Amino acid sequence: MVAGSFVPGPARDHVAAHGGWLHIGAPDLRSADILTFAPDGLLLVGDSRGSAVFAFDVADAGTATSADVTVSDLDSRMAARLGTTPRDISIRDLAVHPKSHNVYLSVVRRRDADSAPILVRVSSGGRLDVVSLSAIPFARASLPNPPRPGVEVEGDPGWKWTISAMTVMDGRLYVAGMSNEEFSSTIRQLPLPFTGSVVSTGIRMYHAHHVRYETEAPITAFAPYTFFGTRFLVAAYSCTPLVLFPVDSLQDGAKITGKTIAELGAGNIVRDILPFDWEGKRYLAISNRNRSMQLLNATALPNVPLLDEHSPNPAATALYGLGSWLSWGLEAGSVAQVGILHLADFDADNALAVQRDVETGTIKLRLLKKPILYP
Repeated sequence: MVAGSFVPGPARDHVAAHGGWLHIGAPDLRSADILTFAPDGLLLVGDSRGSAVFAFDVADAGTATSADVTVSDLDSRMAARLGTTPRDISIRDLAVHPKSHNVYLSVVRRRDADSAPILVRVSSGGRLDVVSLSAIPFARASLPNPPRPGVEVEGDPGWKWTISAMTVMDGRLYVAGMSNEEFSSTIRQLPLPFTGSVVSTGIRMYHAHHVRYETEAPITAFAPYTFFGTRFLVAAYSCTPLVLFPVDSLQDGAKITGKTIAELGAGNIVRDILPFDWEGKRYLAISNRNRSMQLLNATALPNVPLLDEHSPNPAATALYGLGSWLSWGLEAGSVAQVGILHLADFDADNALAVQRDVETGTIKLRLLKKPILYP
């Protein structure tokens, strides 16, 4: 192993362990926009540019603890590892290995728009290694009907929104993103392993701030949620409705309407949703681009009143006419954490954040203690 690199292996043993659906090679990974893990430790990588999802067996047998993963100067150390400067590093996503608790980051060099995506592992002692993809066990699943060339979404080329969020529930990978269909906001399902067809469902929701139903608004984050045996996906949209989708309604070719349960405040984008349980209650931690982190009591989301065209709209009646900038529906409290770039679950007691210091600009990897997410 070259110093500073993590080489998964022995590869052939791991291919056999997964029933042969992985193969060894150098994947044509064009972007690494979204990361998540399957419960067995497969790293799932969303490639929006390539309109595909990759499954990698990183063969990670290490064991990191909460004392190992705090890195106070993540950007400068990562830049030194990659031979560039901190200002040229962009961290696209964060995921924690479910068994080893090692941390995986997707990284690009911003000054080169066509540079290859880089996967970096943070392991015991805060060690940073580039994950070698030259001969790794992997599988690739193509996503149908990506946004057409020339289409823009939120001011970006449409392909950047092909995959905007991913999560795993009960042996299936759920992928939120945009398509070229009539309901361009889409949730796709892939079986794990990638041995079956992709199920695509067009989705819409009522955006109370905009006073309309929307089929072209992108989901920016979502997470699994189960209530008395019924499975849901809770999704955050740009500008910023929070919407509940029953998993059983996500049928191939269907067009469905989710249940809007909250408006988290206009002019914002949710980065991550972290569900966790604490002392018999369930919470959602919401990390935002333009607000401090929010915390919601999510013990009984299906019982939250629906926000639709018949609901009172505080935007029209709130003090000073600032209702659209407030949150309503399911109550959201403010958490005294700002600069959260990425958020993931770490263990029963901690969340893990990539956080920018608002005074120094330094990017750090740090733990936040549940339930109120303080350092």
